Amino acid sequence: MLFISSALMLSGALLLMLMRRRGQRLDLLNSRLLMIAPAATAGFNRRSRKQRPEGQPQRHAALRQAEASRSEKVKLQQMLQQAGFRSPDALRWLVTAKLCVALLLALASWLLLPQPTMLLQLLFAIVALVLGSMLPEFYLQRRAKEISGKISATVPDAMDLLVICLEAGMNIDRAFRRVGEELRTVAPDLSRELLATEAELQVLPDRQKVMEDLAWRVQVEEVEQMVFTLIQAERFGSPVAPTLRQLAADMRHLQLLRLEERLGKIPARMSLPLMLLIMFPLVVLIAGPPIITLIRSLQ
Repeated sequence: MLFISSALMLSGALLLMLMRRRGQRLDLLNSRLLMIAPAATAGFNRRSRKQRPEGQPQRHAALRQAEASRSEKVKLQQMLQQAGFRSPDALRWLVTAKLCVALLLALASWLLLPQPTMLLQLLFAIVALVLGSMLPEFYLQRRAKEISGKISATVPDAMDLLVICLEAGMNIDRAFRRVGEELRTVAPDLSRELLATEAELQVLPDRQKVMEDLAWRVQVEEVEQMVFTLIQAERFGSPVAPTLRQLAADMRHLQLLRLEERLGKIPARMSLPLMLLIMFPLVVLIAGPPIITLIRSLQ
C-alpha cells in the first residue's frame, strides 16, 4: 500500500509539473499576443466598446483562446514536419494516436491493476489516461530531436558540397538536387529536405518563401544560417560560394566548441556516481569493523 501511494503521489506530481509547464507556455504566448494586438486593434476596441461594452472581455478571452489553440496546432504540425511525417493527415493521425493510447492505458490500468477502493482505481485510470495522451507527443519530440541532431552534424559537409557545385557552374536548384542525391545514403534526413526544397523551387514562384519553409521544417540553427545566406545572396546578387565556405568553417568550429563543452561537463556528472559507488563502500569498509567490535563489546 505504501508503494502504491508513493507511485500515485509521484505520478500526480509529474502530471502537475507537465501541466504547469504547458500553462506557462500558453501564458507567455498570450502575453505576447496582448503586447502586439492593442496597437493594431485600438480603433476596433473603441468602436466595439461604444457599441457593446458588456461583451468586450468575453470577445478578448475567446480571441486569446483561439490564438493559443491555433499556435498549438501550428506547433504540432511543425513537430510532425521536423520528425519526418509529411502526410496532410499527419495531425489527424497524431490526435487519433493520442486518443487510442490514452484509452488503452486507462483500460489496462483499470483491468490489470485492481485497487482496494473504487476511488483509487478511478484515480489510477485518470493518471493513465493523461499519461497515455502525452506519450505520442513525447515520441514525436524525441524523434524530432534525434533527426535535428543528425541534420546539424551533416550540414557543414553539405555546404562544402554546395560550394563545389556552385563553383562548377550550377545554380542553387541544381546544386540542391545534386547534393541531395549524393547524401541519400550518408545523411538521408538532410537529403530528403534538400530534394523537397529543390522540387518546391521548381514549382513555386516565391523562392524566399521556399527557403524559409526549409528552415521552418528543420528547426536547426545551421540550416537557418544557410537559408539566410542564400536569401541575402539572391536578393543582393552577392557571391554565394565564399560565404558558404566560411560559414561551413565557422559551423565546424562551433561544433568543436560544443563537443568540448560536453566533455567538460563529464567530471561534474561523474561526481555523484563516484560518491555513491566508491566513497560509500569505502566508508563502510573502513568504519564497519570498529562498529562491529564496539557492538560486540557492549553485548
